Amino acid sequence: NIFTATSTTATSTFSGGLALESPGLVYDFSSNNVGIGTAAPNVRLEVFEQIADSQFQISYDGTTNTTFQVNSVGDLVINPSGDDVFLNADNMWVCTGGGCPTGSPSGTGNLIVETALGIASSTPWGGVFQYELAVAGDAVITATTTLGNMFSFAPIGGTTTEMGLFDTSGDLILIFDEQE
Repeated sequence: NIFTATSTTATSTFSGGLALESPGLVYDFSSNNVGIGTAAPNVRLEVFEQIADSQFQISYDGTTNTTFQVNSVGDLVINPSGDDVFLNADNMWVCTGGGCPTGSPSGTGNLIVETALGIASSTPWGGVFQYELAVAGDAVITATTTLGNMFSFAPIGGTTTEMGLFDTSGDLILIFDEQE
C-alpha cells in the first residue's frame, strides 16, 4: 500500500496505528502511546536507545542544547551545553522511598534533601556515623546555626571574625576568635 498526499491542508486518519521503520517511530493506537526506538511504547512518549550516548536532546540552535541519557543502571544524566541547570522560582526535592514528605517550604529556591547532603563529598554518611550534612573542606557560617536542641553557634557583635557557642539560655560559653 502506498499513501500519497497531494494537499497541504488535508488530514488523514490511520486505523490500526502507524509504524515508520519499526521500531523507528511507532504510534500504538490501542494505548495512544508513541515510541521512538521501540515497537511497544509503555508510556505516552518513550524514547529507547541502548547506547552510552544521550537518548534525547532539546536544542536552542545548532550548538546550544541539553542532552538527556538514562545510563545502564537507570540513572538520569542531564548535560546542558551551557553547564548550568536552573529551576527558576521553584524548589528541588530529593527524597527516598518513592515519595517526599508532606509540607511546603517557605518561598522558592530551596533544596529539600530528605536523608543526607554532601558538599564536596560523595559520602555524607561519614563512614560508620551518619550525618545529615557533611562538608569536606571549608565552611562559612554567617548566621546563627543550631547544634542539636541544646547549643547555637553564631557571630558575636555582628562581626564574622568572632563566633560564639551559646547554651539554650543564650549565655556565651565559648568564643572562637580570629588571631593573626
